[in-house]
Formats: sequence, structure tokens, C-alpha cells
Amino acid sequence: MVNNKKKGSFFTPEKLSRYVCSNLLTSIAGYHGKLNVLEPSVGHGSFIKALNGISEEGSLDIHVDAYDNEVEFIDHCQASSFSNISTSFLCADFTEIEEPSGKYDVVVGNPPYVSYKILDQDCSSKCRDYFKKNGVESKNFRNLWTFFVLKSINCLADEGSLHLIVPKELLYVNHAGWLRSLLIKTFQQINLHIFDHFQFDRIEQDVVVIECYKSSANVGFFVCDNATNFSGKPRLQQKIIDQSISNKWSQLSVSEKDLTFLHKSIDTLLSVSDYCVAVAGIVTAANKFFILDKEKINSFGERNVSRPIIQKSSDIQGDVVLDRAAFEKIEKNGVACHLLCDFNMVAPPLPIAEYLKEGELMGLTNRFKMKRRNPWYKIPVIWESSAFFFKRIHEIPKLILNEANVLVTDTAYRVTPLEGVDIQSVIYSFYNSLTMVFCELRGRSYGGGVLELTPNEFKDIPIPYQRVDNDAFAKFRRKFTKKSFEELLAHQDKKILTQIGLTKTEIENIQEIRKSLIVKRIKRNLKNGD
Repeated sequence: MVNNKKKGSFFTPEKLSRYVCSNLLTSIAGYHGKLNVLEPSVGHGSFIKALNGISEEGSLDIHVDAYDNEVEFIDHCQASSFSNISTSFLCADFTEIEEPSGKYDVVVGNPPYVSYKILDQDCSSKCRDYFKKNGVESKNFRNLWTFFVLKSINCLADEGSLHLIVPKELLYVNHAGWLRSLLIKTFQQINLHIFDHFQFDRIEQDVVVIECYKSSANVGFFVCDNATNFSGKPRLQQKIIDQSISNKWSQLSVSEKDLTFLHKSIDTLLSVSDYCVAVAGIVTAANKFFILDKEKINSFGERNVSRPIIQKSSDIQGDVVLDRAAFEKIEKNGVACHLLCDFNMVAPPLPIAEYLKEGELMGLTNRFKMKRRNPWYKIPVIWESSAFFFKRIHEIPKLILNEANVLVTDTAYRVTPLEGVDIQSVIYSFYNSLTMVFCELRGRSYGGGVLELTPNEFKDIPIPYQRVDNDAFAKFRRKFTKKSFEELLAHQDKKILTQIGLTKTEIENIQEIRKSLIVKRIKRNLKNGD
């Protein structure tokens, strides 16, 4: 397998391409006539090999038009023998070719995964123009795979079908909402295959397989969850996508009955944004240069030239409060936790001026954000917040009371209570199983089992807010530091969820839903030996 980030060349494992093609050919059993297939990014021909191999078992007349903009890939495929299907290998960029006048019965493949940030300007402009031409806002073009899916849809015949491997982020990211809506609008049947472990070696990128049929006797949305061994017929279960609840398909992780129950449970609750303002942490544009350990700061021989800052959620373990003693412990461990920022910007002290010169020699002044600063080392919007929330979550979301008055980088959101809201009470109320469930449902899962909440997703999390006094918060904190997280939540659920009218049975159901969602997210990581 080749891992080329700029080209998006993540070649499909044989077992996965065979799984996709086997399902494809099973779905068109009984088809008569020539089957015209498009492979828009052929790579090393994994799907064509699978189609050729499986075609030995049947009598379909299959022709494949396969595109790639890399000559070496086309040469590799042309040198291979495909005796059971006819092929045309075309060295051309799928972003540039005209849509065919004769439409395809099937589009199959694994579109390239390339961020718009590293595409050349010409390619990016063409993709944005194509989006606008097709009624999609150009701002929604964030990755090349979405362009490939959109154009593939346009290449299909009236009764054609789409069989693609795409990033799992299709299910939940906001900027793919238009694509989720388009798929539901365009296809009568959608089959979604979700895996419980990573499919590509050494790449922590979750993928799903989508099978979309323009015409089908089985109208609806079907999910095959936890596909593992690729053997036998996939077990598809019909699901309902309730657009009134959410455009996101992450709701598919929960049964329709439970999803309805969950949303009924939060009907009367307000969200984080009703109690707090949450904004991104500080962007230094060069953390390793500007955030230093205490020894390095002391070496400048100057007083009051830095401010305490936290970079990583792993620096804070087993507590919901960062006090001065906890920060000093982090500091003593040699962690880089001081932001170089409080010196004379016009005439820096000599030791700091010499250090800044090192930064210039490193080329820091050429970075995009540095060019917009005057001087380049003046970091903007430096201020502390009452609390902060780390946007990436492993097992436990971290909403931390900032007693130490530290800064945070953009790994966290700075959280400030609205007038009349007590921040301790917000943190206390945040930790319950219902709120934890909605963190799982509203966020997106990345490699290593990590969950991430964008600023808007975090602001949308429901909280059964209860105002508590200092004594109640102190007791909660002690439990947080001494009990397991499961024990803490069980205690919090009794205190909080009963107050919003939930019964013991309903609370237990919420606890089980949360555990199930955590297991689904985390176990992919465990199965890959991490």
C-alpha cells in the first residue's frame, strides 16, 4: 500500500475491494447485457482485479473505463491481465474530463482523500466551480473525495448504482451535510457498511462503504454495522434517517426507539451556548517555538516575560479543576507550559531578541499567520477563561475549572459563563450520562478512537443545569478524583437526571446507550493493537 498524502494514494486492500465488488455483483444478479463500469481513480487496479476474479464465477459482460492521472498507475494496470472483463485505461484527471454522454451502470472505487489545503490552486478552483455549477456552495469543497462522489453521481445512468469507499466523516461532518442530503434525494436505496476496525494498514482513517441504487425494489436506508470478516452475505438492517432530529448519520449508531427517547429526554433542556460562550484557544502558529519549559524561560534571565499555558489534555488527569498546585506539578515535570509573550514587543530584551532571531533563521517569519502579525512574534487574543474544554476526547470529556488562570492553546475552547451563570454549576451539571451520550452523537470519531467536537457541536450539547454551592461542587470534585468515571456518572445521574423527571429504568437505558457508543468508538482502536 502506498501512502501519499498529496496524491491521496491509499491503495485499497484486496479483501476490501473484493468485498465491495462481491456485493456489487450480487446486487445485480440476473442483469442481462453489457455492464458499463466507471472507476474514476484506478490506482493499482484493486477493484478491477476483484471484478475480473469474481466474474470468473458468473457470465456477466463487463466493461470498465478506468481513469487515473498518474502514468505509472495506468502503465501498471495495462501490464496486468484481465481475461474476464474488457477494460480501457485512461491517463486523465477525473477533475478535468467531461461528463460522458453515455452514462455508466456502475461507479466503483476508492476516491482520493486530499485536503483542499494541499491541492494546487488550479485543481481547487475547478472543483469549486463544479460545485457551484451543481448547486453546491463552493465553501463546502473541503476534500477531493467529495468532488469525486458528486461527479460520480452525475456519471450514472437512470438506474445506475454507486459503490464507493469513503471516509467515515461522511456520516457526521457539517460540511458533508449537502452530500448526505443529495444521496438521500438521488437514490431509492442506500446501503451503508460500517466497520469495527481500521481497513488500511498504518493509517488511522475510518472508512465506510456506501452502496447507492437509483432504482430498487428495496426502498430505504440500510446499515450493516460491525462488518468484520468479509465472508457471507452482509446483514443489512433498515434504519430511519429522521431529518427533523439531525442531518447527521451518526444517529444510526442508536436504535430508532432509543434515538426518539433520547431526544424526548432533552426536550426541555438548554445547551452549552445558553449558559456559556465558548471560543477557540490561542493560536501561536509555532507552539514548539513560543511555548517553553520553565528552565528555558529562566535562561533568558528576565522576569515576567511569559504566562502559564496548557497545550494537551493529557497534562490534566483525574480532576475537573486545574489549581495552582496542579500546574506547578506539570511545570516541575519539565512540560512546556509557558507562553513567551509578555516582553517589550518593540525592543525585546537581548536574550529574547537573540532567541527570536533563531526563529527567523528557522523560517518562522514566512509562515502565513506570522506574515499577518506586526511584529511577527506578537501573538494575538491572549486571555484566560473561567474554564476550558478540550475538543478531542478519548474516554472522558474534559471540562476544566481554571483556578490556576492559565491560558490554553487551540486544542481547547475557552469557556466563559454568561451573566448570572455559575461556571462551577455548569461543570457539575455537564457530567451525567445523558450529556455524555450527546457528546458521542454530536461529535465525530477520528483515528485511534478519538472523538472531536467542533465549537458549534460543543455549544449544541444539552446540559441539565443545576445550580450548586461550593460545598456540593467540592464533594463532586472529590468523587471525580477518587472514584472511577462510571461510579461518578452513576452518582451524578441520581442527583441530576432524576431531577428532570427520568425514571431509574430510563436512566439505566441511557447509561447502556453511552457504554455501547463508547465501545463502538474505542474498540476499533483496540482491535488494531493500540
